[in-house]
Amino acid sequence: MILTKFVKLKWNRNNKKFYTLKGYKFTKYGDEFLINIKDLSKGSSAIVKVQCEYCKKIYDVKYCNYKKVEKYCCHQCSKKKEQETNFKKYHRKNPMQNDTVKQKMYQTNLKKYGNKCSLQNKNVQLKVKHLKECPLCHKTYKLLSLHIKNSHNEFYKEQVGLIQKQINNLDINKNTDLTKYDIYLSYCVCCKIWKDFDMELYDKRVKNLTSKNISKAKKGMKMSDEWKQHLSEAHKGQKAWNCGLDMSDKRVYDNIMKRNHTIAEQNKLKYKTGEMVAWKTGLTNENSEKVRKISEKTSKTMAQKEQYNSRGIAGIRPDLGFFCASTYEANIYRIYQYYNKKDGIDYKREYNNIFPVHIQGQIHYYRIDIQDVCGLFGDKNQYIEIKGYMNEESIEKINAFRKEYPNYKLIVIGGKDTNPDIDYFQLQEKYQPLIPLWETKKQNIRITPWLYIKN
Repeated sequence: MILTKFVKLKWNRNNKKFYTLKGYKFTKYGDEFLINIKDLSKGSSAIVKVQCEYCKKIYDVKYCNYKKVEKYCCHQCSKKKEQETNFKKYHRKNPMQNDTVKQKMYQTNLKKYGNKCSLQNKNVQLKVKHLKECPLCHKTYKLLSLHIKNSHNEFYKEQVGLIQKQINNLDINKNTDLTKYDIYLSYCVCCKIWKDFDMELYDKRVKNLTSKNISKAKKGMKMSDEWKQHLSEAHKGQKAWNCGLDMSDKRVYDNIMKRNHTIAEQNKLKYKTGEMVAWKTGLTNENSEKVRKISEKTSKTMAQKEQYNSRGIAGIRPDLGFFCASTYEANIYRIYQYYNKKDGIDYKREYNNIFPVHIQGQIHYYRIDIQDVCGLFGDKNQYIEIKGYMNEESIEKINAFRKEYPNYKLIVIGGKDTNPDIDYFQLQEKYQPLIPLWETKKQNIRITPWLYIKN
């Protein structure tokens, strides 16, 4: 049963004539217009809300798919509908319970295969197993060998005489369609036929090799120089698969992460064996200006964190059951938990929100705090960055992420100093009375840990 009464469509060249004849006024291409569901064409791909006739659940379905069936049912109720139609046709839930259907099936099987059950036939058994019987040696083999056709002229000239003798003395000439006889020849079994043709066929196969076939055949093996040459010849004139792609493409991202992981593992071994040494071994603040600047920078950031120590408390929250980097992050997850208990909104914690970004010609890895899967703070699957304070490094990372990944939406939740999209303190005013374990300067896992002990 269809529930939608009106649908929005856009004017285009395909639908202009159809809907103007129905009485709708044309404005311009690309404009939206409201249309009655009764006036839609049968092949329209407009999405409408449909109710299942059995379980009464509502689903979004294309209108053209809905019009194909008389009575709509969802995937879960398809068995019920199948039983209902069978009962109308055959007066049984299963057609095999009807004697007339059984007799018809037995008669057709006897005509086609010579048995009541098709699986008792030897040819059908071989087909099911993807096998075929060789007409020369009467042995079974896989259906991956050469199918003889008139296009194989060299093979035809060499072997026609041998085929004529061994297969019932058939009269074969150049105009004969060999596909009628369904002849398959196996290199493994019928070696006599392939004896003279072996090297010529190999040369043809090598010329027709593609890079995909070579990579499948040689997967997990070390390539020889000869095969590398074949691969390079196959790649000539083709564009690289990653041409024009950036980090937003999943394949490019996975390859870079895999490469970086292998480099990191190699470097770990080198540090253990002593092949590589840390750059600052033997350097101090007194004899190295670079070390002194880095230590000053870290001490400043630590001092800033001490000013806002209530929001920078990292640790496992027993009430949530996982680690949070700050009180802000923990409180945002408590909002998700609150709606999960109240309205049943599903949420999941993401661990792999790490994106490589380019800052001043160098690759930095940016870890985003939360992925809003259920769309509680706006759009679904948007990314959320929680900031108690904003430094230059975090501003550069956010700007670089928004440039390099325009398809992903990133919003900032924080105080007024961070120029946030959503103000954290407004959320605090709203949810602190509702959530008793909301962390503040006076109440958190450091000052009042007994409140957060898991019951």
